[in-house]
Amino acid sequence: MDADKQNSLTLSWKNINAWTKPKLKIYEKKKLLQNVCGIARSGCLTTILSPSGAGKTTLLAALSKRYKDCLDGEILLNGKEVNQELMSNISGYVCQKDLILENLTVKEHLTFTAQMKMDKSLSEFSRIKRILAVVENLSLSHRINVQISSLSGGQRKRLSLATQLLTGPRILFCDEPTTGLDSFSAFSVLKLLRSLTNEGKIIICTIHQPASGIFELFDEVTLLASGGTLAYHGPVSEVLNYFSNLGINCPKNYNTSDFIISQITVRSPSVEGSEKDKERVHNLIVSFRKSKIYEKLKNELNEASQNQNFIKTRNKINHIPFRTEFSWLLWRSALQISRSYKMCCLSFPFGTIQMDQLGVQNTQGFMHCLVMEILYSSLYGVAHAVPEDLPVFIQESADKLYSPHSYYFSKLVVLSTKALIETCIYTNYALSVTGLNRTLNDYIVTSFPLLLISLVSSAYGFFLSTTFESVTTFSLFSVPFELICQAYGGLILRLNSLPVYTAWLKYISFVFYAYEALAIQLWTKQKHIQCNESNVNDCKYRSGNEVLMSFGFSSNDILMDYFGLIIYFIVLHSFSFFFLLRKLKRSVAY
Repeated sequence: MDADKQNSLTLSWKNINAWTKPKLKIYEKKKLLQNVCGIARSGCLTTILSPSGAGKTTLLAALSKRYKDCLDGEILLNGKEVNQELMSNISGYVCQKDLILENLTVKEHLTFTAQMKMDKSLSEFSRIKRILAVVENLSLSHRINVQISSLSGGQRKRLSLATQLLTGPRILFCDEPTTGLDSFSAFSVLKLLRSLTNEGKIIICTIHQPASGIFELFDEVTLLASGGTLAYHGPVSEVLNYFSNLGINCPKNYNTSDFIISQITVRSPSVEGSEKDKERVHNLIVSFRKSKIYEKLKNELNEASQNQNFIKTRNKINHIPFRTEFSWLLWRSALQISRSYKMCCLSFPFGTIQMDQLGVQNTQGFMHCLVMEILYSSLYGVAHAVPEDLPVFIQESADKLYSPHSYYFSKLVVLSTKALIETCIYTNYALSVTGLNRTLNDYIVTSFPLLLISLVSSAYGFFLSTTFESVTTFSLFSVPFELICQAYGGLILRLNSLPVYTAWLKYISFVFYAYEALAIQLWTKQKHIQCNESNVNDCKYRSGNEVLMSFGFSSNDILMDYFGLIIYFIVLHSFSFFFLLRKLKRSVAY
């Protein structure tokens, strides 16, 4: 078999239909694509052009095997049905939005991607050599040690391309690679894609209102009319002649793509002239089905389905061990946290606390403030950090960069460690100010329940951020739940005076477990509380145990409190991981 023929690829698609999957069964499925056909070959730069909402991104996602809703039709690679695994192994996908962690440098980002994506049998020298070659080809060498947040729009787009080109994919899907770029940057990106086709790659792009001169850089164009129906598929050089033969002439000095889009767009029904638009677009679709270009396309599709050529793919990447994924994800997360960390000033409303009758209430209030401060700082430190990474995680999971388990456990370790360190610093400061940090043993036994509530709070933050879509929606759950936790925590309500039908609520309050454990650690050491014997009213508490009893606490419950916090930690993280997988399954990565 001829080597060039063996290495060439032909991607063809026939009668592609796509529907959205409604979230509620009472709604009908919405059809996005209707019997769309097309073909793309090695060395060909193809664009999908359509009005907004006509299904160009849906078609690109379908061809790349990323579409998760209802889909039917044939997608063939060299005449054979292509599955998701094969397409993932042989292709790359560049999203419209550059989903990259901005705190990393270009080199750090590409190093991480190379470690995850390239064959683990490759030497470190080979990986570095490949990174430098890709960076050089995409004119990013002078920005290799710069943080991604400092890159321009065109440079970020080239970095997104570099991420996919590390493994040398033979098919490249690009969703609106020129969106958000000025005309010069857009032209530069398209010239780069044009040059990549010289390496024998298939490149398929969606594009939205390309500037003058950019449209002509493409070899083939697929036109989708409003409603997701094929209006043309063929050479870019022939599209104006095709419309001219239908009596539709493009004015001189008029942007070709703008003119074409205006002809295949149906305006909103509320706009005058929409019925004429529907009739015009319908006639265009019917005319194309009767045209010689469509007959030629059908013959090419039949020929492609019959000629089943051998597909030479790159060697299947060896499975990366969990420890490797975990260590590199840990490295990246630690870099991200360290570069986004902000110091804050500490203030505290308590001075030195005396363990006497007047100091009891101060001590209880101090412990409550300590627990709540650590709870909320750990909670929102995680609840706001995780959603920032989720779009990147979804995209990288779609690229099979690493497993969800590795990602979750690396984030758990980094964010939990951050919460523990902050808790240790804050606890030491607070205990020193109040005079309760007298010995190392005092610090250790007092810190332990606070460290546990810090871990539980971070787990709660994971749960909220993976279960709900945004801060606004999770607040609908978290605010009333946290009010219950505070009310039944032990300071606001006297727990030993509660009626039976509400007394059980304290056991769902992680504030209660932490507050009681902290109170036990502080008060059981106080065998005697100073009071004025001459004034009976001034001798309410004679020992620490009496203080515990008055608030409904028992020194025998210390193990229950620790056990309750540990159970909370395990359960919350279990639910968090489950909902993360659920979100990953439902989210689109295009």
